[in-house]
Amino acid sequence: MDINKKIKAAQSREIDSKSDSKAKRPGKGERRKFLRYELACPVALYFDALAAPEAQARSRTDNISDGGCYVTVAQTADMEYGSVVRLDLKVPRQTPNTYLLEPFHTDAYIVRIDPGKDVKTNISTGKETTERGLALKFTHPLELSLE
Repeated sequence: MDINKKIKAAQSREIDSKSDSKAKRPGKGERRKFLRYELACPVALYFDALAAPEAQARSRTDNISDGGCYVTVAQTADMEYGSVVRLDLKVPRQTPNTYLLEPFHTDAYIVRIDPGKDVKTNISTGKETTERGLALKFTHPLELSLE
């Protein structure tokens, strides 16, 4: 075995042993560079920077990494592949004596829009909305320290 392959294999085992059981390593052939964590973080999304300051959508992440996240939100007209979304994330932190949500603010590109998952009806208006899954890539990687 080539020395570089041995080093890579050793590094991979070291990373795997440090990783949390909820972390998912990028699969073979994937372009992901960061470990994904199955972590529900509250998130506010702003699809239109010129719109009103309140969030256009609120949700929780399905999974998150230093490089991006996946969220499920109600369909809006502003969801377009490649467009930039402003995110306000709150990452849970816990010690034996405290629990807090650490805020992170970043921009992200929409890199995938998955088809509707559920159709929900608003009881007061009777209006149906379709939820869409959004894969978001942060414009700059974050240091979330999730390990």
